[in-house]
Amino acid sequence: MKKRTYKQMQNRLYREIKRRMIAEQAMMFPVPVHIEHRNFDTLAVRHLVDKRMIPPNTTEYTEYIKRDMAHQLADKLKDEGYITYFTREGPDEPIFNNAEIEARIMVAH
Repeated sequence: MKKRTYKQMQNRLYREIKRRMIAEQAMMFPVPVHIEHRNFDTLAVRHLVDKRMIPPNTTEYTEYIKRDMAHQLADKLKDEGYITYFTREGPDEPIFNNAEIEARIMVAH
């Protein structure tokens, strides 16, 4: 047997031994499987645009359309109960005559 062939076979053997050692160690400490099931609802808003109504400067118009669609999505979130509102009033002293209103979107974890 040639010296080169012997070295190649020896290296192959060492690699196989290392693979088996790694596999045995992995079997001793199994990784816990964590499967998370989430239910996601998709809210979609579509906007039909007549091409004849688009002005020559389309960047401002597209920004307007995007802003309008974002408002429609927010209205949908509010109507379907995804957004909850909380109100916290400050002290009753005349200096601190304000209230804090908070809106939260419920997200499934």
